[in-house]
Amino acid sequence: GSNAQGEGSPGGGRCFHDRNKFLPEEDMMEAAKKLALLRKAEVFHRLSFERIIEEVRATVARHLWRLVVEEADLRGHMQALKDYFLLAKGDFFQFFFEESRPIMRLPPRPSSEADLNVPFQQSALRST
Repeated sequence: GSNAQGEGSPGGGRCFHDRNKFLPEEDMMEAAKKLALLRKAEVFHRLSFERIIEEVRATVARHLWRLVVEEADLRGHMQALKDYFLLAKGDFFQFFFEESRPIMRLPPRPSSEADLNVPFQQSALRST
């Protein structure tokens, strides 16, 4: 559904969220109040509007940082990608080449990619 309000946030209060990405309701309500006051003004105050938008951007950025970098362990995932794909763990590739040599010597066939999954997984377990 498109209902964006949730009850069970990690912080205990109600939150606005989309696919489990939480933004505390109090942050959203504060921005909405400020925008409502600005809307009631007889003259549009561009700088006030820009300040409110910047506050919202900063709040969202803090929450995204917490979710992506801290809770989802972005640094750990990036280190794993570096280790395997940028050869920071060269022993993984050495093990993979050794484990996959018999498969690599065969002519290509439709299952070749799937056949390499086993040596890949074995190499991941053996590497440091």
